[in-house]
Amino acid sequence: MFKQLSAILDQLIELHRELLTVAEKKRKVVMSGQPDALQNLLKEEDALIAKLETVEEERLKCVGQIAPAAKDVRHVTLHQLLEQMDERDRTAIQGQMKQLLQLIEQLKRENELNQTLVHESLQHVQHTLNVLTKHPAEDYLYGPRQQEPAENRESSGIFDRKA
Repeated sequence: MFKQLSAILDQLIELHRELLTVAEKKRKVVMSGQPDALQNLLKEEDALIAKLETVEEERLKCVGQIAPAAKDVRHVTLHQLLEQMDERDRTAIQGQMKQLLQLIEQLKRENELNQTLVHESLQHVQHTLNVLTKHPAEDYLYGPRQQEPAENRESSGIFDRKA
Protein backbone atom coordinates (compact mmCIF):
# COMPACT_ATOMS: atom_id res chain seq x y z
CA MET A 1 0.00 0.00 0.00
CA PHE A 2 2.70 2.49 0.94
CA LYS A 3 4.55 1.86 -2.31
CA GLN A 4 1.36 2.70 -4.17
CA LEU A 5 1.01 5.90 -2.12
CA SER A 6 4.63 6.73 -2.89
CA ALA A 7 4.03 6.24 -6.63
CA ILE A 8 0.95 8.48 -6.47
CA LEU A 9 2.94 11.16 -4.64
CA ASP A 10 5.58 10.95 -7.39
CA GLN A 11 2.83 11.58 -9.95
CA LEU A 12 1.56 14.55 -7.95
CA ILE A 13 5.08 15.96 -7.73
CA GLU A 14 5.58 15.62 -11.47
CA LEU A 15 2.23 17.25 -12.27
CA HIS A 16 3.02 20.15 -9.95
CA ARG A 17 6.40 20.59 -11.66
CA GLU A 18 4.64 20.75 -15.00
CA LEU A 19 2.13 23.28 -13.62
CA LEU A 20 5.01 25.38 -12.30
CA THR A 21 6.65 25.31 -15.75
CA VAL A 22 3.39 26.43 -17.34
CA ALA A 23 3.02 29.22 -14.76
CA GLU A 24 6.54 30.45 -15.54
CA LYS A 25 5.74 30.40 -19.26
CA LYS A 26 2.52 32.31 -18.57
CA ARG A 27 4.48 35.04 -16.79
CA LYS A 28 6.75 35.47 -19.80
CA VAL A 29 3.80 35.51 -22.19
CA VAL A 30 1.86 38.05 -20.11
CA MET A 31 4.92 40.28 -19.94
CA SER A 32 5.42 40.09 -23.71
CA GLY A 33 1.71 40.62 -24.47
CA GLN A 34 0.94 37.52 -26.53
CA PRO A 35 -2.74 36.66 -25.96
CA ASP A 36 -2.77 33.68 -28.36
CA ALA A 37 0.17 32.04 -26.61
CA LEU A 38 -1.51 32.71 -23.26
CA GLN A 39 -4.67 30.99 -24.47
CA ASN A 40 -2.66 27.90 -25.45
CA LEU A 41 -0.95 27.84 -22.05
CA LEU A 42 -4.32 28.09 -20.30
CA LYS A 43 -5.54 25.06 -22.25
CA GLU A 44 -2.38 23.18 -21.28
CA GLU A 45 -2.90 24.18 -17.65
CA ASP A 46 -6.53 22.99 -17.73
CA ALA A 47 -5.40 19.59 -19.02
CA LEU A 48 -2.80 19.31 -16.24
CA ILE A 49 -5.38 20.25 -13.61
CA ALA A 50 -7.72 17.54 -14.93
CA LYS A 51 -4.87 15.01 -14.59
CA LEU A 52 -4.13 16.33 -11.12
CA GLU A 53 -7.75 15.77 -10.07
CA THR A 54 -7.61 12.18 -11.33
CA VAL A 55 -4.38 11.46 -9.44
CA GLU A 56 -5.83 13.07 -6.32
CA GLU A 57 -8.82 10.69 -6.53
CA GLU A 58 -6.35 7.79 -6.73
CA ARG A 59 -4.54 9.15 -3.67
CA LEU A 60 -7.78 9.33 -1.71
CA LYS A 61 -8.61 5.71 -2.64
CA CYS A 62 -5.15 4.63 -1.54
CA VAL A 63 -5.49 6.49 1.76
CA GLY A 64 -8.88 4.80 2.22
CA GLN A 65 -7.21 1.41 1.84
CA ILE A 66 -4.42 2.31 4.27
CA ALA A 67 -6.82 3.75 6.84
CA PRO A 68 -10.12 1.88 6.35
CA ALA A 69 -11.46 3.00 9.74
CA ALA A 70 -11.43 6.66 8.68
CA LYS A 71 -14.89 8.13 8.16
CA ASP A 72 -13.69 10.69 5.62
CA VAL A 73 -10.38 10.01 3.88
CA ARG A 74 -10.07 13.72 3.07
CA HIS A 75 -9.48 14.36 6.78
CA VAL A 76 -6.84 11.69 7.30
CA THR A 77 -3.62 13.50 8.16
CA LEU A 78 -0.13 12.61 7.06
CA HIS A 79 0.77 12.10 10.72
CA GLN A 80 -1.91 9.41 11.02
CA LEU A 81 -0.53 7.61 7.97
CA LEU A 82 3.07 7.90 9.10
CA GLU A 83 2.21 6.15 12.37
CA GLN A 84 1.33 3.04 10.38
CA MET A 85 4.55 2.94 8.34
CA ASP A 86 7.93 1.42 9.01
CA GLU A 87 10.93 3.77 9.26
CA ARG A 88 12.05 3.37 5.62
CA ASP A 89 8.61 4.10 4.17
CA ARG A 90 8.07 6.94 6.64
CA THR A 91 11.30 8.66 5.58
CA ALA A 92 10.49 8.29 1.88
CA ILE A 93 6.92 9.60 2.22
CA GLN A 94 8.05 12.52 4.39
CA GLY A 95 10.61 13.48 1.74
CA GLN A 96 8.01 13.34 -0.99
CA MET A 97 5.54 15.40 1.00
CA LYS A 98 8.21 18.01 1.73
CA GLN A 99 9.06 18.20 -1.97
CA LEU A 100 5.38 18.46 -2.91
CA LEU A 101 4.77 21.25 -0.39
CA GLN A 102 7.76 23.20 -1.74
CA LEU A 103 6.42 22.89 -5.29
CA ILE A 104 2.97 24.02 -4.18
CA GLU A 105 4.47 27.09 -2.48
CA GLN A 106 6.49 27.95 -5.61
CA LEU A 107 3.40 27.50 -7.76
CA LYS A 108 1.38 29.70 -5.43
CA ARG A 109 3.99 32.49 -5.59
CA GLU A 110 4.22 32.25 -9.39
CA ASN A 111 0.43 32.39 -9.76
CA GLU A 112 0.22 35.40 -7.44
CA LEU A 113 2.86 37.16 -9.54
CA ASN A 114 0.96 36.31 -12.73
CA GLN A 115 -2.25 37.62 -11.19
CA THR A 116 -0.53 40.90 -10.32
CA LEU A 117 0.90 41.22 -13.84
CA VAL A 118 -2.49 40.56 -15.45
CA HIS A 119 -4.14 43.09 -13.13
CA GLU A 120 -1.54 45.74 -13.99
CA SER A 121 -1.94 44.98 -17.68
CA LEU A 122 -5.70 45.41 -17.42
CA GLN A 123 -5.25 48.71 -15.59
CA HIS A 124 -2.96 49.91 -18.39
CA VAL A 125 -5.50 48.91 -21.03
CA GLN A 126 -8.30 50.64 -19.10
CA HIS A 127 -6.21 53.78 -18.73
CA THR A 128 -5.43 53.78 -22.45
CA LEU A 129 -9.12 53.38 -23.30
CA ASN A 130 -10.01 56.23 -20.95
CA VAL A 131 -7.43 58.49 -22.56
CA LEU A 132 -8.72 57.68 -26.03
CA THR A 133 -12.41 58.01 -25.25
CA LYS A 134 -12.70 60.80 -22.66
CA HIS A 135 -12.89 64.53 -23.20
CA PRO A 136 -9.44 66.15 -22.85
CA ALA A 137 -9.09 68.25 -19.70
CA GLU A 138 -7.69 71.29 -21.51
CA ASP A 139 -7.20 72.31 -25.08
CA TYR A 140 -3.66 73.63 -25.23
CA LEU A 141 -3.65 74.37 -28.94
CA TYR A 142 -6.38 76.94 -29.33
CA GLY A 143 -6.47 79.04 -26.18
CA PRO A 144 -9.47 79.27 -23.86
CA ARG A 145 -12.07 76.67 -24.35
CA GLN A 146 -15.60 77.30 -25.35
CA GLN A 147 -18.36 75.42 -23.62
CA GLU A 148 -19.74 72.54 -25.65
CA PRO A 149 -23.25 71.22 -25.41
CA ALA A 150 -23.54 68.67 -22.59
CA GLU A 151 -24.41 65.80 -24.93
CA ASN A 152 -21.12 66.15 -26.83
CA ARG A 153 -18.77 66.27 -23.84
CA GLU A 154 -18.44 62.51 -23.22
CA SER A 155 -17.79 61.58 -26.82
CA SER A 156 -15.22 64.20 -27.73
CA GLY A 157 -12.20 61.89 -27.32
CA ILE A 158 -10.45 60.21 -30.20
CA PHE A 159 -12.98 57.37 -30.24
CA ASP A 160 -16.68 57.49 -29.52
CA ARG A 161 -17.45 54.96 -26.78
CA LYS A 162 -21.09 54.77 -27.84
CA ALA A 163 -20.28 53.51 -31.33
